[in-house]
Amino acid sequence: MLKKWMKKRFESHKINELSEIKVKHEEISKYLLNLISGCKIKHKHGSDANTVVFIMDISGVTKELIISDQYLQDCTIIEIFDFINKKEVIRIISTHSTVKIIMREGYPAISYR
Repeated sequence: MLKKWMKKRFESHKINELSEIKVKHEEISKYLLNLISGCKIKHKHGSDANTVVFIMDISGVTKELIISDQYLQDCTIIEIFDFINKKEVIRIISTHSTVKIIMREGYPAISYR
């Protein structure tokens, strides 16, 4: 009986986490759309399944913002937006094709190429 209750509780918690992450994906997409005029955005899970890739078409040029699932889980949407602003992610995206936001040693970090 207890195992059944624990399993149900775990499954509902997992569903809540998944829906929270999906909301963050949508909010980040909307945020990027507001920051970059004329941009088209879609998002998908990365090839390693531990990241979300926001693919942006900016005036016919494709750019990628890759965010680790760990960062999405550990931070609130406000913290994510603040990090994007403080690290000037939009400016970096304008000059580089790929920008990654990941967690390193417990802190968010940015890399680009």
